[in-house]
Amino acid sequence: MTAFWNIWAVGLTLLFLGIMGLVIFKYWRNNKSADKDKTIDTFDGIDENDAPPPRILFIAYLAAFAIAAVFLVLYPGLGNWQGAMGWKQSDDALSSPTTDLEIEMVPLTDKSLLALASNKTVTISGKSLFENHCAACHITNAQGQKSFPNLIDNEWLYGGSESDILHSIKKGRNGAMPGWKGILSEDQITKMAYYIASLQPLRRNLDAPQIKIDLGKDIFAENCS
Repeated sequence: MTAFWNIWAVGLTLLFLGIMGLVIFKYWRNNKSADKDKTIDTFDGIDENDAPPPRILFIAYLAAFAIAAVFLVLYPGLGNWQGAMGWKQSDDALSSPTTDLEIEMVPLTDKSLLALASNKTVTISGKSLFENHCAACHITNAQGQKSFPNLIDNEWLYGGSESDILHSIKKGRNGAMPGWKGILSEDQITKMAYYIASLQPLRRNLDAPQIKIDLGKDIFAENCS
């Protein structure tokens, strides 16, 4: 973090702590000077007395202020300040988790996917990991959300061999549509745009020669169908 942003972050953090301190001081003053028997105002036969704020508010703000102050002293939070504990995010146990699955695979000699798939203990742990990390896109039964791959059919876009599966899990796949600029000329892109626009005649008032639409259809069929 640069010196400017370090000062900016530290300044805003201290400003917030200062506001918290003023709120605590205000509650403390009100608690000391309040007189519950003193009537401030009367409206429609109802008296508004000078009662002190609920003590729980004062205690809650004081505890929050103390916890925040101690945290900022011990841990990173004030710009480039690393904290008295010297804690780093890389020290977090979750940064390099050891799962039950890794422990269960240690004594196994054959670690091919086919052999592991027949090991009930391993598959149960694998199912738990899948549900935690993969089900958001592939859903629990692996059939896949809309626009996400189905993992239980026989046709896989990037192949279903052991190496293909491991590559997909470790490195992911580029499933996004590529950009065609540099592959098709500007004229080809324009003609194809005419054709795509012509597919929605009720929504678009297209003013283009039919010949360009026909040429665009041929380009679409060759590259996009």
